[in-house]
Amino acid sequence: MRHIDFVSRKQSGFFNGEVSVSPKRSMLLATFTDFGEKAIYELIRLADGKLVSSGALKSVPYSITWSEDDQMVAMKFKSANATCYEAKAGMKEIFTCAISGDVVFSRNRSLLNPKSESFLYVFGDDITHVYTSKGVLKDSVDIDGYHNYAMGWFDILHNKFNLVSEANDELFTFSKDAKPGETLALKDATDVSGRDLDKDGAKYLCHTDKALVAYDAGTARTLLNYPHKEIASACFTPDGKNVLLTDKDDFIRH
Repeated sequence: MRHIDFVSRKQSGFFNGEVSVSPKRSMLLATFTDFGEKAIYELIRLADGKLVSSGALKSVPYSITWSEDDQMVAMKFKSANATCYEAKAGMKEIFTCAISGDVVFSRNRSLLNPKSESFLYVFGDDITHVYTSKGVLKDSVDIDGYHNYAMGWFDILHNKFNLVSEANDELFTFSKDAKPGETLALKDATDVSGRDLDKDGAKYLCHTDKALVAYDAGTARTLLNYPHKEIASACFTPDGKNVLLTDKDDFIRH
């Protein structure tokens, strides 16, 4: 794995935040925060380790999601609405969503239609918005009654939504018309501070500052339970077979 020397890590008062590798492995987006309201980013081209762009973010990011073609990246923020950027244009803002919430691009769309457009799903407290790549609101789904959740995503192959409970002890599903489905119990994770999905939405990962746990999203079976001190962030690699973990000192691959 290439060693990357991030300039932002040398800034006084800033620490490792969320980090994500694009699906096609062309880019790495790393964020750094002061654990208050300030955050900065560095976008790295993985082919040569060169910096594509860097700068300030609207707020501390809680999650990062990429479109399948590596062209767009969206973030959920601590104190700003979710925002979508054009990555290869140097994180140029495309649009800001009307609601705050978890953001996830449609997954596996290429298996259904390689030329189909990426859609961005924004999971708010009681409603889900679906945006086109141009920021046009295409659909809204009422999920009133499902507001106590920590992360959500849409399984395009099975045409259903998946939500993880706020306590991180259950994974439950409902159809696109908000009809409740099955509920699965999750084990081994409490006091969660970060979450991620693999490229297909088939595996769910979460971490505390002392442990990393990964699940099969279809069965809730624990796939990995890895203890580690002072975890800052974690995400799946683009192939979904490994996890990129950051602590206070370095990036570690497992």
